[in-house]
Amino acid sequence: MTWTFRLLRYAIVLAAGSLTLGCLLSGLWAGVFLSALLGALWWVEVPRTREWTGTLLFLGYVLIAAVGVKWKVGIGWLLFGVLWSLSAWDLQHFEHRLRFAEQQAVPALERAHLRRLISVNVLSVVLTIVALTLRVKIGFGVLLLLTAMIIVSLNQFYRHYL
Repeated sequence: MTWTFRLLRYAIVLAAGSLTLGCLLSGLWAGVFLSALLGALWWVEVPRTREWTGTLLFLGYVLIAAVGVKWKVGIGWLLFGVLWSLSAWDLQHFEHRLRFAEQQAVPALERAHLRRLISVNVLSVVLTIVALTLRVKIGFGVLLLLTAMIIVSLNQFYRHYL
């Protein structure tokens, strides 16, 4: 069993737990049921080789989070639920690709991928906390330009330093 597979299981539990607890604390019972159900389905589906199910389950979590924003569920629960479900989606796809790699190359590939995933998760949490605490009004065009600059900068950073 690879580290990716183990971390995938943890990410599923954390994604389901964050959204379920957030919905529970807000009294959104449909969200509690759906997020727990999606977590159980994802847990059962992980050992199978179907790659597309992770995408559907991730989209289900994003939909629950979007409804949670409308129903005033705590933003922290939604943030971590989506962050962990995105991590689970990424780990599931990476684990599927690892099946086709040579066994000698798997540890090095895993280390590199997990290093990137952890750095992106930490950066996401930091930027989200900054965005939630600072109140700055930015136009849509400026926002698109900043987003494009961040994407290009992260791509260059990972290409050259990781």
